[in-house]
Amino acid sequence: MRFFSKNKDDFNGFTINVEDESVKISGNQNLAPHAMTPNEVSNLWVLNSEPTGSESNTSALDSLKKRMNVSVPDAVKAEKIDLTKEKQPIEQKETKVKETQKTQEDTPKVEENIETTHKSLVEKVKRYTIDEHGHDASENKEPLYHLQSVAEIILNDGKNALKDLSKKYGLDFIKDDLEKPKSDPISPVSAETKEKPNPVKNTTATPTFEQMVNDSATREKDLRLSKLYEDKKAEELHDIKVPDISDIDTHEVGISDSDSKAHTATIRFTPIKNLKGNTDHITVSSITRHIDLGDADFEDISSSSPVQNLEKSEFDKFVPKEEITDIASGKNLSRRYAIKKRSSFLSTVISCISMIALSIFLIPPVFDFILGNPKKAMFVCGAFLLVSVLANVNMFADFKNLFKKRCGFDILVSLCSVYTLSLTITAAFTQQNAYYTILLCSIILFVRAICRFKEISSIFNNLKRILNDAPKKAVTLINDPATTFAMSKNAIDGDVLIAGHRSANFINDFVKHSTFALKLSGKSSLIFYFTVIFSLICSLMTYFYYQSTYLAIYSATTISCIISMPSLFFINSLPLASAGKKLNSRGAMIAGMHGAEKIELTNAAVINTNDIFPSGTIKMYSMKVLSDNNIDDTILKAASLTAAVNSPLESIFKQIAGTNTSYSLPDSDTVKYEKNLGISGWVNNQLLFIGNRSLMQAHGIQIPSLEIDKKILRKGYFPVYVATVDAACALIVIQYDAKPEIAKDLRKVTDLGLTLLVENYDPNITEEMICDYFDLYEGSVKIMSNSGVYMYKNANIAVEECSSPASYRGSNLNLIKIVNCASMIIKSNKLLTLLYSIFSILGVMYFIYAAFSGATTIPSPFTILAFETMACLLSIIGFLIRKP
Repeated sequence: MRFFSKNKDDFNGFTINVEDESVKISGNQNLAPHAMTPNEVSNLWVLNSEPTGSESNTSALDSLKKRMNVSVPDAVKAEKIDLTKEKQPIEQKETKVKETQKTQEDTPKVEENIETTHKSLVEKVKRYTIDEHGHDASENKEPLYHLQSVAEIILNDGKNALKDLSKKYGLDFIKDDLEKPKSDPISPVSAETKEKPNPVKNTTATPTFEQMVNDSATREKDLRLSKLYEDKKAEELHDIKVPDISDIDTHEVGISDSDSKAHTATIRFTPIKNLKGNTDHITVSSITRHIDLGDADFEDISSSSPVQNLEKSEFDKFVPKEEITDIASGKNLSRRYAIKKRSSFLSTVISCISMIALSIFLIPPVFDFILGNPKKAMFVCGAFLLVSVLANVNMFADFKNLFKKRCGFDILVSLCSVYTLSLTITAAFTQQNAYYTILLCSIILFVRAICRFKEISSIFNNLKRILNDAPKKAVTLINDPATTFAMSKNAIDGDVLIAGHRSANFINDFVKHSTFALKLSGKSSLIFYFTVIFSLICSLMTYFYYQSTYLAIYSATTISCIISMPSLFFINSLPLASAGKKLNSRGAMIAGMHGAEKIELTNAAVINTNDIFPSGTIKMYSMKVLSDNNIDDTILKAASLTAAVNSPLESIFKQIAGTNTSYSLPDSDTVKYEKNLGISGWVNNQLLFIGNRSLMQAHGIQIPSLEIDKKILRKGYFPVYVATVDAACALIVIQYDAKPEIAKDLRKVTDLGLTLLVENYDPNITEEMICDYFDLYEGSVKIMSNSGVYMYKNANIAVEECSSPASYRGSNLNLIKIVNCASMIIKSNKLLTLLYSIFSILGVMYFIYAAFSGATTIPSPFTILAFETMACLLSIIGFLIRKP
């Protein structure tokens, strides 16, 4: 027995059950109020020409005609109401009815069946067709309304619009050419000979206006000559007095009647063509008065005045020293960065050796030498510090950007190094011990060197990804309202910024994105000014409080070391280095902190179902042939159809076809994906369908019962039908698997609050299915509609070169990794910035409080070294928690 049983429906679509007692007719209960009784129906079939009980050989139609044409007796005719007379008063009607009834009582009664034979059907129902005024409603009258076509309605609307204009502005319009027969063309001769139609009378038209309208009515139909006709007409109207035809004209004194053509206006009213293709049009010309604008001065739009540019942002104004513009310049820049990388590595090694050499003095026997010979020990320690400073001598180059926002952290280290060297010389001559301060400065220089090495290495590795010959995909940010609305309709509230991709052979503005100063690093000059001013103030206070030159210089050096503590250089280098290590191994990169910040602002990302279900994750469980057809040929056509739209089902059909001998896919044409239904298209002049049950039923294709699909779905599989326009060919049962690493990346990006916009060509993959398979939040996935996919592809067409904050190769899943890393880079940067700000403020406050709270001694250098070491360790631990 089939799952769906067919019911016998009537022509209105209602199911009829003959056993239902409610639809049976019993007596007169089911009769409508206006239905005739059975006796009346039987009496209608009695004819005066046939005796009762005799058989009639005439048909029902002939009988009806006889009854309609039967003669009416004189007595009945006397009772007939004359509808041609005027309406009689109600009292006369009542009197006439009473007299008629009395006459009928006096006359002998006739048998009912004989009386029926003298009345036709029309006369019998005549009393039901007379209204209260005595008029017969059955007579032919003028219809209450006329059923118009769409073309007639549009034409009438055009006429009504002209009438409204005539009433508003006091114009008289002649009837348009649409009312004239098509065979009567408009010509100057015929227009004069024919009788003029009556215009719409609103106000009395002036002779000048009538002449203008008549002249415009004789205009030729050819629209190509309308321009020449207007010029000629303008010349004719040049010397005509301007009529007052508009209530908006301003009556000015001193207006010459011979105004130029620039003071005229032409208005055309062109109705929509009717169904017969009539191209007639209505043209009304009017001349408006000149408007005196006084001494108002207006700019000439046509003049070649320069366009005022909008204010550029700081990023747009920033121009790096060197930038790659093509592959050749990129390779030259790559060689220069390779040299910078080697030099930074050398400076890191030298700084490390200097720091280790200074650390040896912590050994008790060597430390006793410092205590016994402070002057010599300060010169030796100062020499090691000077070597470390020379190894990082490029940090002084940042002084040229002191008054610019591009100033970096190196300027703070330079100030710290100068203060420390000054303190070392002062300690040597005053027989003081500044060893811990020297050691702290060497640690800061070493951290600065190793962080700079990481930054240069990250830029160099990213540059190699750009200059690679392999095809690249540039990350683009889509913020066009129309495009974003079509892509994320009903999925995201508020402003939408979507991270997408486009194919590009070259990436522009790489150095600009990589070296642009961001947030705290862009405010280094302000921090430098504060450090200098505050250190000088503390130095003066210490000198007057302790009466010591050494302590005054020590106080300024300590303030500088606290502000330029080692955790300052972790802010940018550690997040970028960690993210670059992950992305570079997959052929992806993010261009600096500014590029990460731009990507982090996105709240949606585009991904394809082939990315979340790559090859190997969709498997065929079984296949059932449903009809006698060439299944091998059908599978090849299905493979071609799925390959045309890049559907995940392509691997299934290619896998089935690959089990046979070598094959070549046929060409497909007019391929269409219907959301949540499937794919349809033409392959070798044959229409093919690949989809679920709903697609098959929509095209009227016979498929197995619904129970088959239910059994497949209960086991965790999905049915896919392959059919032609005639019949279903095969049923393929497939299985989807979710890879743990892909699920992890998708969960990370959705946990950040981003919405996944999926480009899908598989009817089995839905938003609920993705959320269930990858354990995602409900509502975090949006399947883009066909219009959204179309808008996205138009906005991200392949280009030769483009400016992009990031790029990648391979699977689009790398885009998700880039978005994840960009978000974690910004979060790590904010966390490290917060920790540095807290520790630097606490360190400065502690030093000032301990130095000027009434204590006899100032905080020791060892205390400052221990404090900054603790702050550095806590910053590293915090970074590892938020590591990209």
